[in-house]
Amino acid sequence: MIEKFLKAKHWQLFLMTFGIPMIFQFVMMGSIFTNWESGYNPDPSFMLNYMKVFPIMMVIFMGVFFGWFWSVAIGLQSKIPEGVKMKVKKFKIFFFSPLIYFLLILGFIIITMNGSEPNLAIFAVIVPLHLFSSCA
Repeated sequence: MIEKFLKAKHWQLFLMTFGIPMIFQFVMMGSIFTNWESGYNPDPSFMLNYMKVFPIMMVIFMGVFFGWFWSVAIGLQSKIPEGVKMKVKKFKIFFFSPLIYFLLILGFIIITMNGSEPNLAIFAVIVPLHLFSSCA
């Protein structure tokens, strides 16, 4: 998989990270505004059903984004000069902390979208990971 990211053209990476989620968003917003301007009182559940696509968009974007980061950092180590020492262990720590943060946020969104009561103890983990991911 690393080779696929490293051999991908810039426009292919752009389409995967921004193009596909943007098309999803245009379709969702177009459907919502069409329903809203149809002349009758719009159904809020109709609009909220479209929000269930949001986690899919997040997974596509973050999967390509983190995959590209991993591919560049790990896959290109054979290309660096002999005298340069990469801090791979430090990279992996800083790589997996936002990934864990992303998975927790995604789980929180999915739980909330399904209508069940979210566990507020998850914020004890999300908030420090958010601050660490933002500052790192």
